[in-house]
Amino acid sequence: MEAVLALDADRLVAGAQNWEEHAAHRVLHQWLAAGNGMRWPELLAALAAPVQGMSRGDRRRLVARMLPDAPAEQLIEYTGDPLLGAWAAQVLRAAGQDVAEESVPLSSRLLWWLERLQDYAAPAWRETISASGDDTGTPEVAAFYEEFDRCAEAWPDGGAEFLAELARAEPFSAEHILELLEGHPDGEVARQAEQARAACEKAHHERTRELQSAPGRGRGGKSAKKRGKRH
Repeated sequence: MEAVLALDADRLVAGAQNWEEHAAHRVLHQWLAAGNGMRWPELLAALAAPVQGMSRGDRRRLVARMLPDAPAEQLIEYTGDPLLGAWAAQVLRAAGQDVAEESVPLSSRLLWWLERLQDYAAPAWRETISASGDDTGTPEVAAFYEEFDRCAEAWPDGGAEFLAELARAEPFSAEHILELLEGHPDGEVARQAEQARAACEKAHHERTRELQSAPGRGRGGKSAKKRGKRH
């Protein structure tokens, strides 16, 4: 552990993609504590920077776990960040500061909504799997649909474009959400979700072919194992 705590923030964030989410959250907080609270600027800069080999989904989940704990005053400069912006804005608003929604990049707002939808989708999926037949009338599924409706209403270009943007932003993460939305009581939403999920599947197949054709990254390699991880 001493070796991990001695890492710089860039290497720590890069390594966190290989850890379970709870373990990554714990280790990052131990790393922060080892710096007596002075390491937040370094960590925030590392979270904002793209990491080679780290998926957008991994970065998003790490940001979603860590930024709510960050000191609000250190997040002011990140409200315009394409990844951190929406989470920074939420922390600042909770601290009583005004942050205009328009000042937060759409890319970050989209990922923040994706994170929220995943939080609602997880219990909805559990209830759907455990329910007999095709019962989608559980409170968990209804709550998921309601949350989606709120997100779609807030998206500037409407629900159909919101679904398409989800599929483009993170096809691997969005696919499970879109599959649930195919049961949405609004038939038009269900149809649009089906179309967006088809785009996700196409992106997944294209990415699989790319990985399999890359030198030294065949089915048995590290990348093949990584594809099995939840995104």
